[in-house]
Amino acid sequence: DLRLKNGRHWWLFINSHGGTMVRAELLDDAGHSQFVISQSDFREISGYSFPFRVEYQEGDGQVLATEFIDDIVVTVADDEIDVRSVTH
Repeated sequence: DLRLKNGRHWWLFINSHGGTMVRAELLDDAGHSQFVISQSDFREISGYSFPFRVEYQEGDGQVLATEFIDDIVVTVADDEIDVRSVTH
C-alpha cells in the first residue's frame, strides 16, 4: 500500500521469494483499480533482476500494451546500477 503526497494510491505486489515487484495497481478514491502494470519473465543480469515482459492494463483488465524486452546492458560503477541500453 503506497500513498503519495499528490493523492495517488498504489498497491504494489512484491514477490516474496525474489523481492521483485510483479504488479502495481493505481486505485481511485473508492479503492477500485484504474490502471495495472504487470511485470514478468524476470532474468538476472549482472546480479540484478529485470522484467523482460511488461503489460499495461485498464482497471477492468483490458490490455493496453505489452512490451517484450530483447536485451538489457548493465554497467556497474561504484555499486550503482546504470542501465545504458534497453532494447525492445
